[in-house]
Amino acid sequence: AKVPNDIGVTVVDSPAVFCEGTKNVVATISNFGNNQVTSAKVNWSVNGSAQTSVNFSGTLDTIGGSGSYTAQITLGSMGFSLGSVEDIVVWTSDPNSKTDTVNFNDTAKASVSPSLSGDFTIDPTGTGALNYTTFAAAAKDLTDFGICSPVTFNIASGTYTEQITLGEVTGTS
Repeated sequence: AKVPNDIGVTVVDSPAVFCEGTKNVVATISNFGNNQVTSAKVNWSVNGSAQTSVNFSGTLDTIGGSGSYTAQITLGSMGFSLGSVEDIVVWTSDPNSKTDTVNFNDTAKASVSPSLSGDFTIDPTGTGALNYTTFAAAAKDLTDFGICSPVTFNIASGTYTEQITLGEVTGTS
C-alpha cells in the first residue's frame, strides 16, 4: 500500500560514458507516495565520503497524476581520472519535511569511471603508464567503461596465449 510521503532515487543518470575531467553528477528522484511532494533532501556520497546535500523544491505529482512525478537533480560536479572507479550513492529524505517511512526505494548506486581515450600498452611485465598486463583486462575496461575518443592498443613483443571475447563497446561507431 502506498503511503502519503514517499520519495526515492530512480537512477544515477550521469556521468555515464564520458572522458576524464570534471563532470556533473545527476540523479533522478521520483514521488512514490499518495501526496504531491514539494520539497525533499537529496543526499549523496562518493566512495563513502558525504557530499553537500541538495534541497529539492518544486512539485512532483503522484504516479498517474497530470504532472511529472520525477525530476533530474544536479548534485554537484567532481573530477574523474582515467583508471579510477568512483562509487556514487544517492539517497533521499524528508519528503514534504516529513519522515519517509518507505526506505527500500530511497537509494541508487553507480560505480563510474571515465571511458578509455588515447594510447595504451598491453605488456605482461606491467611496465609503463597506461598499461594493461593482459588482453582480458583491456577488454574488460573497454566493455565496462566504453570509449570517448580514439583508442589504440600497442602490444609489447612476446608470446600471448590468451583468448578473449570482446563484448559491445559503448562509444564506438
